[in-house]
Amino acid sequence: IKYSGRKTSELEIIVEGCVEKHEILGECYKISISNNGEPFTTKEGVIIDEPTKVIFEKNYTTQGTGVGLWLIHSLMKRVYKGFVTAENRKEGGVSFNMYFPLTSRRERIKNYFGKMASRIKSYITK
Repeated sequence: IKYSGRKTSELEIIVEGCVEKHEILGECYKISISNNGEPFTTKEGVIIDEPTKVIFEKNYTTQGTGVGLWLIHSLMKRVYKGFVTAENRKEGGVSFNMYFPLTSRRERIKNYFGKMASRIKSYITK
């Protein structure tokens, strides 16, 4: 699924969705929302290298109240048992990726610990 929003001279919004395999979540539905606007920056205008670590904290803001992105992050984690990431795009703009698990919690835990056990086993046998 791909939707391109109304394009203006300054901003294009792209929404994409797909099913993909994630290391921890297993099979999940990924929704990406991107634009070609400004990158994530601090109040001083410095580009943030890893925005996911910063922008979802409660009260983080460059304008507004500072609860919007925190609320989205909390809902994804608590209600949908997924997660959301944010990144500055190389070609300009920003991208949000939301991951909704399609497998049960039990299957996700089994997948996670199965992969961890395999990594430990391969490390020990080297």
